[in-house]
Amino acid sequence: MVVNILDSNRPLYKVEEWLADYADGKGEVIQKASKYNDDRLGRCCIDGLYNADRNSLMTEISANAIMVHELETECIHNDTTTITLQGAYNEASQGGAVKPARGYNKDGHNNCKQIVFGLNVTADGSVPISYRALDGDTSDSETHIPNWEKIRNELGRVDFTYVADSKLCSMENLEYLAGNGGKFITIMPANRQEVKDFHERIATEEILLQPDPPTKKRIVANVAISRFIVFMRVKVVKVIEWFGYIVRANNKMMLPNANEKLKPQKKICKLSLPN
Repeated sequence: MVVNILDSNRPLYKVEEWLADYADGKGEVIQKASKYNDDRLGRCCIDGLYNADRNSLMTEISANAIMVHELETECIHNDTTTITLQGAYNEASQGGAVKPARGYNKDGHNNCKQIVFGLNVTADGSVPISYRALDGDTSDSETHIPNWEKIRNELGRVDFTYVADSKLCSMENLEYLAGNGGKFITIMPANRQEVKDFHERIATEEILLQPDPPTKKRIVANVAISRFIVFMRVKVVKVIEWFGYIVRANNKMMLPNANEKLKPQKKICKLSLPN
């Protein structure tokens, strides 16, 4: 099933058909594709995955990916989506199962039940490192504190930057992250009074930019850039002086005599194409 998800991502009843035409020399031979029917996959794989310790499985896979590919974990992006469901979906018989429910549906199907799915990926390569499946009526703003704690425990660090949408921007969330040494990037909702005040101030007051204090590396870089700009200006002026002289009224360009003193012209004639 993992190979199918990565290669073709077919429904369960089409995995057998896909496997009959798939061969990479690593899996079983084509003649055995018939045993991977949807009934067997449902019983063995889906039920087995549900009963497994999926969090530990995902953590191990993510840790291996970070180690093998040497991924940077200084910045983690989070987002959620809704998975729309059809049908009755009675209460699950086993505890801990995600409960389908009506809530804010991001696909616009507000008449359907749903579940909420959250994903965390690295900024380096957009590699998934963890996920969360939540009840369908879960608000996005309620997911960030437990999700941030989960990432902190998995990475074993608190100095990563947590990037999320405007649902992170609540006093409870921001105070918790900042109070526990976290860093974050988010966007403030447009209906906040602070946003309105900001727009009024920039429309009526002078904006004073306050650059960061200069560092030794930044000073050296600025000096090098300034020297390069001066060098290029000199070169450009020489090029303009040489090619900027237009002589002859019939719109032809002519290089000046080497002994003639070059004088810059105010206008450059247009070159006309031959008939």
